[in-house]
Amino acid sequence: MEAVHSRYLPQIKTTVLPDGRLDEFATSVKMSTYLVAFIVSDMKNVTKDANGTLVSIYAIPQKIDQAQYALDTAITLLEFFSDYFGIKYPLPKLGLYPVGLSI
Repeated sequence: MEAVHSRYLPQIKTTVLPDGRLDEFATSVKMSTYLVAFIVSDMKNVTKDANGTLVSIYAIPQKIDQAQYALDTAITLLEFFSDYFGIKYPLPKLGLYPVGLSI
């Protein structure tokens, strides 16, 4: 089994432990706890850069062909709200994961 993280901040240190490993990341900006998710699944992703922010859409392999529309829409909305509020998205990455059976 392979563990993959999609943490939105740079990984600064990895320590190998007898029963695994410990990854440490840079300190995050303050955010609501509802923005945190732990997902265990076999997912694929499509990713595109949007003004310096890597935007990724994740989906199960059977539905990854439907993710491009979601990616294009996410980038359009990210750019719209950045312009509207005059604030750049503060993190280097933005990952969107499906909930339920939609993608």
